[in-house]
Amino acid sequence: MPETWHSPRSRSAAVAAAPARLAEEYDGFAVWRLTPSGTLEVATLRDGCLTRHVVNEDGTTAVLESFDSTAGYALGKRLIWVGFAICALIVIGGGILAPSGGSDPGAGVVILAAFLVGMALAWTGGTMREHRSDPRWLLGRVGDDPAEWHTPPQLHGWQPTSSQQFAAVEQLAVEHEDGVAYVRDNRGAIEALVLRKRRVDSYWIDRLGNVGLSETLPSRFPGTWSLARGVHKLPDASNWIQIRTRPEPED
Repeated sequence: MPETWHSPRSRSAAVAAAPARLAEEYDGFAVWRLTPSGTLEVATLRDGCLTRHVVNEDGTTAVLESFDSTAGYALGKRLIWVGFAICALIVIGGGILAPSGGSDPGAGVVILAAFLVGMALAWTGGTMREHRSDPRWLLGRVGDDPAEWHTPPQLHGWQPTSSQQFAAVEQLAVEHEDGVAYVRDNRGAIEALVLRKRRVDSYWIDRLGNVGLSETLPSRFPGTWSLARGVHKLPDASNWIQIRTRPEPED
């Protein structure tokens, strides 16, 4: 079951949306937690450097501390390049030598071994970079419990007008297929489109978080792509914003 992304509950929409806003600024590499004292912290990652932020009562943020990238982050990149370079040289060298008709079994074993070494180096480097590109993994290295940290949803620039409205939209997305909802502002209220099996449900959400079903529309094709295609065909398609609370399906 894929992870469900969610935001902290707060009386302020600006505070609740702060982790998602920082995630957009840092290309999705952000997680948040509430400390025992109730302080909201956000950890971000860029180029292997981990930064911890505190969210103020007005939704602004301030840096608490920063950590430089680990040696393994740079080493992982070098191993990837070296591994791929070895594999490329083996492939190119094999293509040059093949027309000569050489069939020395010993040389073939050496070439295969070198190719496997190159692949192993690239895999090792990729694994090192993957771990060090995960904020939770790095937070664990500096003494935090990774389980305390959560991933915020993707808002794509949407600004909720109240925390109750934000929570209601987020819950709608969570409850429907692939954790996706499309929203647009409508004079202080919000219209939301979500996909349930082969139909599209349209909801309204007011500032107090009240939710009501406006209408149900048929959908020709199942899946999130159907909802995305349908929204993109609307006359006011540019006004609709995607809210995502789960990772995109791999297939």
